[in-house]
Amino acid sequence: MRRIAFLFIVVGLAISLSTPSFGQGIFMRGVGAINESFGGTAVGAPLDSMGALTWNPATISALPQSEMGFSAAMILPNMKVTTPYGEVNGQPGVAVAPNFGIVSKNPCSRWTFGLGLSTLGGAKAAYPSLKQIAGPDPTIAALGTLNADIMMLQFAPTASYQLTEKLSVGFAPTLTMAQILCDPLYISIPPDGAVRMPFPSGTSSRYMFGGGFQFGLFYNTQCNWAFGFSYKSPQWMEPFRFQTEETDAATGEVYSYVRKLHITVPQIISFGASYYGFQNTLLAADLRYYIYDGCGDVKLLGWHNTFSLHLGAQRIINERLTARMGYVYNDNPIPDSYAYRNLASPICHQHMLYFGGSIKLTEQIEATLCYGHTFRNSLNGETPIGTPISVSTAADMLALSMRVLF
Repeated sequence: MRRIAFLFIVVGLAISLSTPSFGQGIFMRGVGAINESFGGTAVGAPLDSMGALTWNPATISALPQSEMGFSAAMILPNMKVTTPYGEVNGQPGVAVAPNFGIVSKNPCSRWTFGLGLSTLGGAKAAYPSLKQIAGPDPTIAALGTLNADIMMLQFAPTASYQLTEKLSVGFAPTLTMAQILCDPLYISIPPDGAVRMPFPSGTSSRYMFGGGFQFGLFYNTQCNWAFGFSYKSPQWMEPFRFQTEETDAATGEVYSYVRKLHITVPQIISFGASYYGFQNTLLAADLRYYIYDGCGDVKLLGWHNTFSLHLGAQRIINERLTARMGYVYNDNPIPDSYAYRNLASPICHQHMLYFGGSIKLTEQIEATLCYGHTFRNSLNGETPIGTPISVSTAADMLALSMRVLF
């Protein structure tokens, strides 16, 4: 069985490296410090309420008891833009990602209920004036001090039913709220197709709402293996609307306008497996597929359907301490030809590494700390008039979770 477990991890990694796959784009890799320190794996290995509620609703039946958890992750991206005329370092500052989960189990019932609020995804960018590296290229100079902030939050009331001792099924309607701010709003194209410079500001907007559902299955063989499947439907969002002031290139007249982006949050298909045959040790792997086809104006950014592989290992050191580590792999999610379009969203990560640990403060209260590093990767393309441009990004993350068992 140990050889099988090792082979399972190796084969999963080999598939990810040999398949023409892409990264997961704007989505968070994990939810909460426990799930993040485990590489975001949760579909076949439920460890806490936040990870289970987000990635596989069926797994809340497998949690040992009722619990409530909350977490905050602080993410510091590090990005830069390079042209033949110089280099500008981004200054986006720290982004905060909050998460919350509560699960209620009744030992006399096959039903388990939960409620999750998770930061599903996001991005943040802020550059000093790009005019200093524009040279004669007006499409770079027009971007000026480029700033962007994207945030997606998801609310999921969840129910899971244990069909047998080994098999459970879960379902949750999902409510998603998201905001996109971008100044200047250079990724939007008016209905007449005209590209107008200077670009308008895209900061006069609000949170937009949408909804969908998620469904999951969890099967514990009770022979050292467990497996899971999860499906997140598309999140059908209302149009993202921006109140702008436009300048008529011919007359110089300034007029009010409403620009719209029609964006659907993509559906996600996940498979997961875990092996717990080693004493005090848990190994897990998730494979996820993000379907960006049919997501409306996401095509303006060139994002592909995406695969990601998540690996996690947990070791119980003693009654109070637990250590974890995780790794996430994906190819560059954005083609180089779309580097200019993604200056505000250069989410081209390939390799992420996480470390974390939990300590029991009392029998009912547990604290978890996680550190994660996203290794630098870059996009190398051209502007609309052919000027070479490169954008690269890396990130560091620190997350803290508190969990109360009851």
